[in-house]
Amino acid sequence: MTLSLKGIIFFAVLLSGCAGYDRVLFVTKTNVGLDIDTEPPTAEITIARRELAIQPTFSNVEKESGLSLLAAFGLTGNFFNPSITAHFAGGDAAVYLIPGDETNPVNSGLCLSQEPQDPRGLLLRFWHYITGQEYKNVKDEPRPFYFATDTSYGVKVAWSGTAGPYPDSLKLGYNRKEFASPPIYIDSEGSCTIEEDTGKGSPGYKVTMPSFYAAIDNAGGFTTVTESGVKHVQFFATGEAATRFAKDPYVQKIAYSQMAPSAATLKADELGLNEALIKEIEEAFKKSNAEKKTEIMEAAKILKVVDEDEITSSSFVGKLKKYSDASGPEVSTNLIIVRRVAVAQSEKPAVPVESPTQ
Repeated sequence: MTLSLKGIIFFAVLLSGCAGYDRVLFVTKTNVGLDIDTEPPTAEITIARRELAIQPTFSNVEKESGLSLLAAFGLTGNFFNPSITAHFAGGDAAVYLIPGDETNPVNSGLCLSQEPQDPRGLLLRFWHYITGQEYKNVKDEPRPFYFATDTSYGVKVAWSGTAGPYPDSLKLGYNRKEFASPPIYIDSEGSCTIEEDTGKGSPGYKVTMPSFYAAIDNAGGFTTVTESGVKHVQFFATGEAATRFAKDPYVQKIAYSQMAPSAATLKADELGLNEALIKEIEEAFKKSNAEKKTEIMEAAKILKVVDEDEITSSSFVGKLKKYSDASGPEVSTNLIIVRRVAVAQSEKPAVPVESPTQ
């Protein structure tokens, strides 16, 4: 028996009854090739991508008003020989996959200044009413987390028996469905701190959802019967496993290059430029005397390409190399200025040369 995407959504929403209130609904459907289905009626030969997200938003929040979700799809090659990548994540895992400030720990939760009165949906409120349960008694109970993927590559024919001898669906090519419905948790007062303009913090209510991450890397080559081949890799993780996987720097680099190839190429070019600049600064720094080294270090501090704490000649290059993993036009521009200062100082003579007397 096959279950359509529409059926999966209806089933999960029926069980939870509160998508968009105390639960997130996150769905994607991708088709590359032929897709004929009776539920819902579908007949297409195309490249199609559908995405849906339903989640609550909060007005009394310090920064962002919604929880973190991420979905990406990439297709290269031709219609009959595609290379396909996809990423589907939420919570901390979704944030770790986006390049940012690696020095700050990731926190995908929200901090509310006031506790929501009752985030339950109408159906769930009705169910708890007829069963005699109150919100304060059920909000800390274990809650289900629905997370599923369905992937096919090749030919897939499915029968449910309702259409007699005819199949309910026929798929040729790549077809994938991804579905997640994680619950939302609201911690007690003081679980987070809301920063204020005065520099003092006030206690807030932390809102979080479980971390999850699913990805696929599929490449098929159809040339001849003997030379055709397929590479298919996919994984599925939740909780700490998903977060740790997304934190891996190699996973982050590959995911970023697949989700934003042009930006990843630009970043790689900038990182290569920064490494070359730092190497030139290091060479010029070694040629300089103590006084000139101090001037170079002061320039680096002013331009904030090294930490503001005390810097010595022996630690300068090591601190500078921390910026070899940073990218952005401002970083490269500042390193170029420091290189100019360093080269100029290294080329100055150690003792001023007086003009010969006439």
